[in-house]
Amino acid sequence: MNNRKEYKRQWNIDNKDRISKRRKITNREYYLNNKERILKRNSDWLKTEAGKLVSRRKKLKRYGITIDQYDALLKLQNNCCKICSTHESEFNKRLAVDHCHTTGKVRGLLCMACNILLGKAKDNINILNNAIDYLNNNNKKDN
Repeated sequence: MNNRKEYKRQWNIDNKDRISKRRKITNREYYLNNKERILKRNSDWLKTEAGKLVSRRKKLKRYGITIDQYDALLKLQNNCCKICSTHESEFNKRLAVDHCHTTGKVRGLLCMACNILLGKAKDNINILNNAIDYLNNNNKKDN
């Protein structure tokens, strides 16, 4: 152990220029100088099973739920979108976690189209009711 400390101390003395040069490079500069290599490494890692799991866990953490809670909610909804009842197997992506932006409470799992529908309507019930009335009125005229 003592030999290691001495070796490290001596290495630091012998390499002062190298150390000071390394310390002068900020994280930002390092990233800019190595951007392609870093992005490739991150991209490759995210394609692994471990990377996918960590990424999924991180995304769900935003909504305050775990993978097990997501899976339980999915099972409760029979693996279907809560609004249009389309089975998740018909989509390329997992069902999105729908939540109230005011309270943060999770409301259910939706397909991307239904999630976007609510987002575009700004979760405003009046806008959605007006859209229903609009469709009802126009469908009557078409018949």
